[in-house]
Amino acid sequence: MTSLLPVPLPGSGAVRVHPAPEALPQLRHEGPGRNRFDDPHGSFLMRYTAENLRGCLIETMARFRPNSAADELLAAVDFVGADVDPPMRTVSAVADWLAKQRLGHVTLVTPHPLLVDIEAADLLVELDTHPLVREAIENSPLRDGPNSVRLDAGLIRLGADIGRPITQAVSRALHELHPEVDGIAYWSRIDSSERCWAIYGHVPVDVSITDLSAENPLHRSAVRAAAALLKVPLPPAWR
Repeated sequence: MTSLLPVPLPGSGAVRVHPAPEALPQLRHEGPGRNRFDDPHGSFLMRYTAENLRGCLIETMARFRPNSAADELLAAVDFVGADVDPPMRTVSAVADWLAKQRLGHVTLVTPHPLLVDIEAADLLVELDTHPLVREAIENSPLRDGPNSVRLDAGLIRLGADIGRPITQAVSRALHELHPEVDGIAYWSRIDSSERCWAIYGHVPVDVSITDLSAENPLHRSAVRAAAALLKVPLPPAWR
């Protein structure tokens, strides 16, 4: 029997930054979700959280990281004014995004919550045998000569179009093999010191919500720390 390694949420709850932190996203009907541990079959939802505000912001503000190739393409479009440079467009987008965000502290309302380390060795070996996981790995461009590529922590941390089908298959496989598990504990791909959790949508939660505010020193410090790491320019109120 596989030994599961529990990784509980902080006593004050995990952090979620979203316009509606208490809400779950809408199920997609045209295919799997876009996020790391979304269900590839589209039948269940995930609620993404982090151990602290900085970790949560690193994950959610990564969309604003500089992209010189995209900026060059935008500059070539007629309706993009030549007097509006990429940093100014980014600052405006970041300001709009921050203004819409709220901060939720998420706790699980279950007698015995079970969130497990997805990189635990025993669990990786078990999940590697699941047909969905094998299919995702074998359909990926990953190769190891004549040998089969096996699920390991490195694959769990892969992103984008190569890694996402694998981690989504892992999420589905874990849900099927261990329905008692409430969620997945994992590390941020951007900063591996930041602990995150993906909580299965059927798990009851309590969410305490406050506004994300530049007037709050803790909020401002976390936003500045995430922006500094990601090289994201901030609007004046958050500097």
